[in-house]
Parts: sequence; C-alpha cells; structure tokens
Amino acid sequence: MPDGRSALVDVVAAHWMSLLKKDSIAPDDNFFFEGGTSLLAMRLVAAVKKELNNAVAVRWIFDNPTFAGFVRVLESELRPTGLNQHEKA
Repeated sequence: MPDGRSALVDVVAAHWMSLLKKDSIAPDDNFFFEGGTSLLAMRLVAAVKKELNNAVAVRWIFDNPTFAGFVRVLESELRPTGLNQHEKA
C-alpha cells in the first residue's frame, strides 16, 4: 500500500492531468500556465476534496499554482481526520 504522500501525489496528479488533458506532469508545472482557468481550478479542488474526503480551499491552488506547491500546501493543511487545520466556511 502506498504511503500517504504518494497517495496524495497520485490523486492530485490524476485530476490535474485529466483536467488539463496532459499525459505527464512535472513538479514545477504551473496550473494556469499549462492552460488551467479559474473554473478548472474550482473543478480540481472539488475533485481532490471529494476523493480525499477533506476540506480543500480554492485559494490554495491560486496561492500555490505549481504542482509541487499545491501538493505541499495540501500536505501541510490536511489532517488525517478529514478536517484541515484551518477549517473554512
């Protein structure tokens, strides 16, 4: 079974590549430079939130638009209990 980090990376990568219609992803790929829009960003966040059963703030992708940056903020903000450290309304 994969560890939590690799599972998180796999979840984010799958949705990121699907929404942007990409076959691969690099850590420094910028969601918006690769063709992402605000609507696609909201879809990414919704998909990750649903799959992880965890609260994910839309602003995280805007503040951290690279793949590595978005994964890093998810790792930092999400708790295993299914709630993030700074629950947003």
